[in-house]
Amino acid sequence: MLVSFAEHIGSVTSAWKAIFGWMSRIDMKVWQDKPMVFLSATPSPRAGAGVSGHQAQLAPFFGADLRGSKGIGTWGEARDADGGTLTRAEDIAALDAVLEALLAARVTKGEAA
Repeated sequence: MLVSFAEHIGSVTSAWKAIFGWMSRIDMKVWQDKPMVFLSATPSPRAGAGVSGHQAQLAPFFGADLRGSKGIGTWGEARDADGGTLTRAEDIAALDAVLEALLAARVTKGEAA
């Protein structure tokens, strides 16, 4: 499962916080032990470090099998606006690595890749 977080003043948005709060009241293991990767992209060079870091700390308490996290900072410079593709080799390699970890988890758990 891929989860992309929007960062608002270093944390999740109030809408996400409210929705997640209600979901966790129904079942504390919101993520149901699914293999996951957290993503974020921001205009700042911090690359969503606040929201990604905080959510990664909380993930195990809510049943996430977190396999990786990747934030892409200075988003305007990180992508080709016309083609919609990433342009920095280090971002592409890091994104490939977390996605490979997610695919490996699916194979390990016996799911079809």
